[in-house]
Amino acid sequence: MIEFEKVLGAFSRLAELTESEARRESALVTLAIGEVGVMLRPGACTPDNHDRICHACAAFAYHKHALLTAMKSVDFTAGDVRMSAPDAALLGLARQLREDAVGSIADLLDTGGFAFMQVGP
Repeated sequence: MIEFEKVLGAFSRLAELTESEARRESALVTLAIGEVGVMLRPGACTPDNHDRICHACAAFAYHKHALLTAMKSVDFTAGDVRMSAPDAALLGLARQLREDAVGSIADLLDTGGFAFMQVGP
């Protein structure tokens, strides 16, 4: 079983959030745990594998957090003041972190199915 609290702690460190800020985004953590959980082969969640699985869940939650943060940002200009959305590099790093996390648990994945992780241009 994947420990919610352990994933939440790892997510808060990745996203540089306080514990209370991370708890406000606990739905992302729950969603990430479910997403990684269905990817695992039966019996993969053992004590020996638990840290890697929790890290993967946190990386998935962080990617979702980065996407939501980018969607909430608005580009606008008012006189000499210009505000813009977060750099695309942040989203790229979050996506790479998620992909690396999948690689770190590749030996635990159920390869009998197929699923899209992301659709891109």
